[in-house]
Amino acid sequence: MTDTQPDIYEQIGQQNEEVLGYSRKRFLGTWLAMALLAILICLLAFTSLRTASTNLDQNEDIARVASKTADDASESTEDVVAYLRGEQGIPGVPGANGQDGTPGQPSSEPGPEGAKGDKGEAGSQGSSGAMGAMGQAGPMGAAGTVGEAGAAGSNGEQGAQGENGVQGGEGPKGDKGDAGAQGPKGDTGPPGPAGPAGTAPNTSVAIGQSPNNPDEPKSAQAVCPAGARASGGGYALVPSDPGLIVTASSPVGNTGWNATVEELSLPAATNWQLLVFAICVS
Repeated sequence: MTDTQPDIYEQIGQQNEEVLGYSRKRFLGTWLAMALLAILICLLAFTSLRTASTNLDQNEDIARVASKTADDASESTEDVVAYLRGEQGIPGVPGANGQDGTPGQPSSEPGPEGAKGDKGEAGSQGSSGAMGAMGQAGPMGAAGTVGEAGAAGSNGEQGAQGENGVQGGEGPKGDKGDAGAQGPKGDTGPPGPAGPAGTAPNTSVAIGQSPNNPDEPKSAQAVCPAGARASGGGYALVPSDPGLIVTASSPVGNTGWNATVEELSLPAATNWQLLVFAICVS
């Protein structure tokens, strides 16, 4: 850098200040002129109400003047903006006749651009390493605590009815039940046909009896004499009372007859007796 460069910058700065000051003065003068023109236009518009034909010509003149003034102001503003952008040089200092000097020309050559650095080379990608051997399995962890029991699920749908099972075998024979109540005596049947005449047998009746006391149950047996056989038999109660029931009455082989009676309901300490007979034939 030479010693004359600061002087040039100072001169350029002074010229810029003079141009900016002159531009401000022109800008203020332009707006002042426009304000005066606006007032004049208002006065002329008021007067035009009385003389329409004359005012029409005057309005055209005023419009031309206003248009020229606005164009001048616009050109001055554009020159300043172009200078600030660097698109043209500093406007010349006004001469003795009051006319603007010729604007300076912008620099035809831009400043030198700095050298661009070289791009570094990309590094090569390294190869993948070999996979390491699998490590040994770690010890089994301790069992976790048992979780809380879940809520009971809803009842499922009823399944289809299964097939009938195989019939089971016959169960063991149950205990003998109590004897039923004695039924009423049946009607006497018609007499049977007369049998063929036979030899008169030797018939006898064997009788057996129980003690006559309040004890119960009582059993008694009638036995035919030796050589005779029992062809039938029966029993009798003394006294005959519906409170006594016969639970057994049957032959004893073919030699006698047997019967058993139990008490259902008798007055306390009532004595009673069972009689058994067998019809013996010899």
